[in-house]
Amino acid sequence: MRRVHLCLSALGTLVAFDSAAATLYKSIDANGRVTFSNVVPAPGERAQAMEIDTSVRPAPALIAPGSPEALRQQRTRENEEILLRRPSDDGVEVRLAERKLLEAKAALENAMNNSVAEDWIYLGGGLPRQGARPYSNPTRRMPTEEFAARLEALEVAIKLAEADLAAAERRQRLS
Repeated sequence: MRRVHLCLSALGTLVAFDSAAATLYKSIDANGRVTFSNVVPAPGERAQAMEIDTSVRPAPALIAPGSPEALRQQRTRENEEILLRRPSDDGVEVRLAERKLLEAKAALENAMNNSVAEDWIYLGGGLPRQGARPYSNPTRRMPTEEFAARLEALEVAIKLAEADLAAAERRQRLS
């Protein structure tokens, strides 16, 4: 008796699930015409089985324009748009970008003005001028690879800060 009860409940479950789905068969004949059918195709016919959800879904209610419900929905949409808009930052983003640019420029100037002897390769004074003391020519120098790379990185940081400032100013004009 218990087995019969289990079988009946399983069968009832299958019927309940099957009532929300249907199978359609799509076939294309030699002329390229597409046919949809709920009848199983004959053996040898090429058809593609498609599961279709037939569960009942309520249609959205139609609301008359100008009715109190339509006005309430419009106010709700407008309020959601206001909440989703980006708040005005009163130029904070531009001021932060300007500060970042000034800091990048100051870092480059600091690196240039406060370099140490190890940052440079000294090339010597060159040939003395006629009549000058042997070591009176100023020494020529060039930056080491590491120092040159550091200076280049600081210059790139300035260019990025300038681009950020331009973008912030553009966003401020558009808002």
